[in-house]
Amino acid sequence: MKRRLNIGRCSGPQRYFGLAGSIFLAVAVGLTLVDLLADVPTFSVVAFALTVLYILFSWFRLTLVAKVLGLIGAGLTIFLVNQRALFETLQEVSGTAMYLPSLLAVLAFLRAAATASPALEAAGRYIVNQPPGRRFAMLAMGTNVFGVLLNVGGLLMLLDIALHGRGEEDKRDDRVRAIQARRMTSAVVRGFAATLFWSPFGVGMSLGLTLLPDFSWIEFLPIGLLSSALFLLVGWVMDRLESPRSTRPASFSRSAGLHQLLAMVLHLATIILLTTSVEYGFGVSLRASILLVIPSYAIIWHVVSCLMRGMRPDTSRTVLKAGFVEWNKIANEIGILLASSYIGLVLAEFVPSGLLADLASCFGLTGGVLACLISVSIVILSIIGLNPMITAIIIMASMSTMEVALLPSSMLVLSILLGWATAMLLSPMTATIIIAARLAGRPVLEVGLRWNGATAFVVIVVFSSILIGYEFLLKYT
Repeated sequence: MKRRLNIGRCSGPQRYFGLAGSIFLAVAVGLTLVDLLADVPTFSVVAFALTVLYILFSWFRLTLVAKVLGLIGAGLTIFLVNQRALFETLQEVSGTAMYLPSLLAVLAFLRAAATASPALEAAGRYIVNQPPGRRFAMLAMGTNVFGVLLNVGGLLMLLDIALHGRGEEDKRDDRVRAIQARRMTSAVVRGFAATLFWSPFGVGMSLGLTLLPDFSWIEFLPIGLLSSALFLLVGWVMDRLESPRSTRPASFSRSAGLHQLLAMVLHLATIILLTTSVEYGFGVSLRASILLVIPSYAIIWHVVSCLMRGMRPDTSRTVLKAGFVEWNKIANEIGILLASSYIGLVLAEFVPSGLLADLASCFGLTGGVLACLISVSIVILSIIGLNPMITAIIIMASMSTMEVALLPSSMLVLSILLGWATAMLLSPMTATIIIAARLAGRPVLEVGLRWNGATAFVVIVVFSSILIGYEFLLKYT
């Protein structure tokens, strides 16, 4: 007898809603890919409508933030209907808005393949079970790898192991445990935020690829890697300065897992190599290449992993089935991504072309100073409640046609990613702080502003000094 597809743990009507929603999302991802390959805007409009249906079928499982963003998006849609501009606007924005949900959907297959691999947890425990002197660096850098492979799932897994699976160290007194919890939580959050600077699968980089015609990930990669390293270096220095020195000898678990961690790094490097090879070998965009490579690699990874363990791939839960199950768990994230993209892109349509660039020119703002102001504005708006993704989209879309002399696209992307990554350390509106606060059992304002406020300030000061100093050197040398 064939096993029936298990869609989560739902029963009754919810089970069928979940199945129907997964079908809608699968078709939507396929149509988005066709639009990227063949430039058929109508397909992306249909994909947008199908994804909205997928979200509506999961409405009662969405968080308040996702529902509020969805209602704001619905209000904008009603306004566009009254203006008789809905279809034209959807043709303009749906292709861009649909890429991020599609990316998250295909990453669900990669996450399913990774979590089915026994090496994953061993690598995670190796990262966590390091001596205190190396733990921050290993957690931060490990979260870079796990965050790219598993997205928010990597953040969840490492935090869960760090805070609830420490074994012998949980026997220490409450004060020591509290300090360790703060340091490990901050390390994981800072490491996850640093992925924004370089990951081709990240939301911020995807926006740059989508909204800026002359932006190239390959050309930006050295800047992104250096920025990520500097971001982590500042985080490490602040961790050392803010944490009291321990007077007792360190005890830690020397669990095996180095080889498994290196295997995870190899998987990540292989995926990035394959996506860039498909991009240049077949002449497709990097976005299309990512949507093609990730699910294919996930299936191969799963099959090879089963064969290496002496299992038949069809005797265990396949990646495709696991991916469908994951789709019922990520409706909230897809809803936030779609609504934020839609709101930002529609609002950007109402911003006169070149307005922000004209304002910058009027006040004599160029180069490093303008980049710093963009970063600071994203951080401040995120603290008062505006999702940094919406701010980033409005700024990027409205400044995409400005003169290169005013702010090159690479510096524009860097300034936006810097503001966004810093906001991820602070803002109670970002998923990183919400998840970290829930797992640590602390208020979001404590995990954000109190634990990471000083670090965020120093990050902005250090990067601003470098950007302004670099511009000064170019101008007077």
